[in-house]
Amino acid sequence: MAWCPKCGCEYQEGVKKCADCGLRLIDHKPGKDELIPANDTPRSTGLRRIFTRERVLHMLRALIAVLLALAAAYTLEGML
Repeated sequence: MAWCPKCGCEYQEGVKKCADCGLRLIDHKPGKDELIPANDTPRSTGLRRIFTRERVLHMLRALIAVLLALAAAYTLEGML
């Protein structure tokens, strides 16, 4: 089983990050000396702070929607 070092939640195999904290999971139950205090959460720096996974996915979805709309408009124009 995988465990979160911050909140101590247990996860199924295959899960890499905690759903609540976003921290990488460890392969054993954390002891009291291994738990990360709430205020010591690692913060992203540099470009990772600006280009988070959620932002990149949002931009890609928007780009795909625009490209699909352009393709549909081009196809309809060709039919006329």
